[in-house]
Amino acid sequence: VMGSEVDTGGRAVTVELFFKTVPCPTTIGCQQGIIVPQGDPDSWPDGSVALYYRPQRDSDMGLQLRVKGYFDTASPSTDTAYLRYPYFEDNIWYHVAVGIDAVTGQGVPYLVVDGLLWADPSPTTLQGTASLRLGPFILGASLSSTNFLSRIFRGYFD
Repeated sequence: VMGSEVDTGGRAVTVELFFKTVPCPTTIGCQQGIIVPQGDPDSWPDGSVALYYRPQRDSDMGLQLRVKGYFDTASPSTDTAYLRYPYFEDNIWYHVAVGIDAVTGQGVPYLVVDGLLWADPSPTTLQGTASLRLGPFILGASLSSTNFLSRIFRGYFD
């Protein structure tokens, strides 16, 4: 577990990192945690920010930004923005920045890859009322309420 909880006070949040994935066996689920709040997602405070990665072969591929208590204005049953950047390849380093400016309670997440802003052909608008929160989080995995590690990141990040 890293860090302590930070309430952004209604300001924008950006998660930035370098990462390189390695192939994920097709026999296992491959949603991988990058930064994930500690504990059961149902117990996260509203506004908690999580970032996951899924390999390109999966239908919800790419990076997934989840903000607890927010909802996708086009699909209110989900609190996840799917950033389907189509070019992540295994064994290559990428510099990524994922951000959301939810000062107004509504924001379109953005993705910058290797210094270039990616123009998502179908952007997700997340809406909610809670301030965005970071931490305490697990780096490179999810940790359940029973302290079981899952969704372990397969690769490297810096």
